[in-house]
Amino acid sequence: DIFDHVVEVMVAWDLHGNNSTTLIDIGRGLRFLKIQGCDVNKVIAEASANCSLTDGVVNLKEFVKHFSWHPLEPMAELSARYDTTKLQRAVVMGKVRAWKARQQPDHIDPDLGVVCSRLRSKWGTISSMFSAFRATGIERRSSAGSNQSSAGNSS
Repeated sequence: DIFDHVVEVMVAWDLHGNNSTTLIDIGRGLRFLKIQGCDVNKVIAEASANCSLTDGVVNLKEFVKHFSWHPLEPMAELSARYDTTKLQRAVVMGKVRAWKARQQPDHIDPDLGVVCSRLRSKWGTISSMFSAFRATGIERRSSAGSNQSSAGNSS
């Protein structure tokens, strides 16, 4: 739905443009996509077990072999496609942004839901969190700093 070819995924996740990505960046990319039913940890474990890795780095050949959802071209053609696609990284990232914008705005990230739940259990509602912050003097310290700077400007 987002990417037309696996090399586009690699271009999106190859943050340094060196024809490789890391398992950490693959995990981040998968979490960002929030694919339902995708167990990111399981995917990373499988990639780690099935790819020839050096320090958690996945090269283009291993990435394509492991993550492709379509028949693969010969490696020379894949490399050429990758180089061409890499020059059009802005287009690939535009696809990602457009896809993200189409996602349901009322969909709550499960991780965010857990964080909010923990905050609510500790602090209660948002208004009670602000009340707690005010009670600890956070607001007063912020306003005291701005009063001092305005007092220094008047002399």
